[in-house]
Amino acid sequence: MKLTEFGEPALRELERRYAVKREDLDPRVFYRLTGPYDIVGLPEARVKLTSENGAPPRA
Repeated sequence: MKLTEFGEPALRELERRYAVKREDLDPRVFYRLTGPYDIVGLPEARVKLTSENGAPPRA
């Protein structure tokens, strides 16, 4: 569905519910990584968790 096909009430609800501006709504692709799968064509990703101030997380 194209963004231009949404009605005004639906656009307002998207902005309210997901805290986005309609200018920022454009088609995007996201990968959902749910397990130890090899995805052909994507580089290996590593995640390092830290606190908001950059300090290592507490145990």
